[in-house]
Amino acid sequence: PSQLSKGGAGSAGAGAAPRDRKRDRNDKPHIHLARLLESAVMKVWNRPGCAMWFQKAVPSNVPGYKEKIAKPIDLGTILNRTKVQFTYRERTTFLEDVDLMYKNAEKFNTAASPITLEAKEIARVIREEVAALSDQLTPLEQECARQRRKPGTSGGRHDKKKGGTASA
Repeated sequence: PSQLSKGGAGSAGAGAAPRDRKRDRNDKPHIHLARLLESAVMKVWNRPGCAMWFQKAVPSNVPGYKEKIAKPIDLGTILNRTKVQFTYRERTTFLEDVDLMYKNAEKFNTAASPITLEAKEIARVIREEVAALSDQLTPLEQECARQRRKPGTSGGRHDKKKGGTASA
C-alpha cells in the first residue's frame, strides 16, 4: 500500500489535519463567544461619525489626555481583543471595556459634550445587543469557565503560564 492510503499527502488523514484543527478551533466556546461579542460591536459600525471610535482614543499630542486618562480604550482595541486575542471569556469584562470608553470620554470632555453623548449612545447600543444575545452567551460563558477549571485543559492562551502552572 502507498503512503497516500495511510494518511499521506492528498488523503483525508494527515493532509486534512490543518483544516480539522481550524474546524476544532472554531468549535471552541470562546471563539463562538467572541463572534457574538463582535456582532454587538458591529451594530454601531455604520453610525455617522463612529469611525473615530474605532481608532486610538486620542492622539498622544492632545494636551492633558495622558494625565487624565489612565487606561485609554477604543472600539478598535475592543474589537481586536474580541476577534484576534480572544481576551473576553465573559460579557462582563467586555462590557467593562465598553463602559470605560464612555467614562474616558466623559472624564476628558464633559458630560454634555457631543463626544461624550455619542460614546454613551454607543455603549447603550452595545449593551442592548449583548442583552439580546444573553441566551446564547450564557452557555458559552459557562463552558469557558468550566474549561478554565478543568485540569489539563487550556481555556485559552491567557489561562496558563509557560511551564503549565496556573496564572493568578
